[in-house]
Amino acid sequence: EHLIDTIDDYLDTHNADPKPFTWTASAESIIEKVKRGRVVLKQASGQ
Repeated sequence: EHLIDTIDDYLDTHNADPKPFTWTASAESIIEKVKRGRVVLKQASGQ
């Protein structure tokens, strides 16, 4: 119950003055990061 109340309080405070989310990375940089991550995961799994 205390956790739920704490979360509700946080959301009420946060939502009182909402700010729009703004992307700071380009689509190209995100795609490149995903590609690098896939290479690392593939190497780590031994494939």
